[in-house]
Amino acid sequence: MTYKSTTPPLCRYCGGPIAKHTTCLFFGRSKGSVSGHDFVERPASIDEVRKFTNHKVTSVRRSGTAADGSSWVLSANVWDGESYVDEFFCNGVHARAMGVKAAKMGYRMPAYDRAALRQKEETT
Repeated sequence: MTYKSTTPPLCRYCGGPIAKHTTCLFFGRSKGSVSGHDFVERPASIDEVRKFTNHKVTSVRRSGTAADGSSWVLSANVWDGESYVDEFFCNGVHARAMGVKAAKMGYRMPAYDRAALRQKEETT
């Protein structure tokens, strides 16, 4: 689930930053395989990649060097400036660990209370 915020969220378990939700753009594709995030063009620099998107370029992967010494950007990750991979946790392990700690402290959801009540009624 993507979370949008102008303030970078922090993990509720470790306090670390939560990763940006990025999109990957691919360059140098053949015309037959071009889709929404694929381009035939071969930009030579990050500045040229920026011409294909209004988002911030967070990273690029370059091609190998050709015989003439040239290379181009094979792919670029771009970020819209407000999307993060989650609102509360940096990964699933931390989400689970937080849930275990909450359960040990006695926190529970209403569904648990209803199920526990049904179970008690069935055994008595």
